Amino acid sequence: MPRADPRSHVAHGKLVGYNLKKRGNDPCYYLYFRGADGRRLERDTRQTAVQRAHTAAHAVIDAEYAPATVARDAVTGDEAERRLKDEAKANGLRGRRSSTPSS
Repeated sequence: MPRADPRSHVAHGKLVGYNLKKRGNDPCYYLYFRGADGRRLERDTRQTAVQRAHTAAHAVIDAEYAPATVARDAVTGDEAERRLKDEAKANGLRGRRSSTPSS
């Protein structure tokens, strides 16, 4: 779709073309667009006025193209130290030398 087309929206750096249509006797507008993976998608805007349907369409497209959130594994300092030591042992690394001479 050309950039001048009013039925396009820039979502997270990607230009996404879309279309709004009514289906059968349903008073709501339906949104048709291609997802981030290239599949054709259909979403209900739940809006009966075309201007509100465009606003809802932009929100739906933004949600579809939003970057995935990554859950981070939060650990304590002691747990992190234990994991590092275990990883070092698994890789064949030695620990620190003790400062006391052994006789």
